[in-house]
Amino acid sequence: ESRALRAEISGVGGTDFRSVFDWVAKEQLNPDLLVYFTDAEGQFPEREPTYPVAWLVKGKARTPFGIRIQLN
Repeated sequence: ESRALRAEISGVGGTDFRSVFDWVAKEQLNPDLLVYFTDAEGQFPEREPTYPVAWLVKGKARTPFGIRIQLN
């Protein structure tokens, strides 16, 4: 018997991006690059980190720092 696995992914907005940046700081890491896949709808850190950040964005929202790469 074959069964199909159904999954629904929903979202759009409301991400708290600060938790990842807080974790990096807490662990005293200094990454060569942090890559975030996102719709860029959410709460960003108040200050830009000292390491580079690339935002791969699906949607039209802006990012306050880093390199923004549009995903189509």
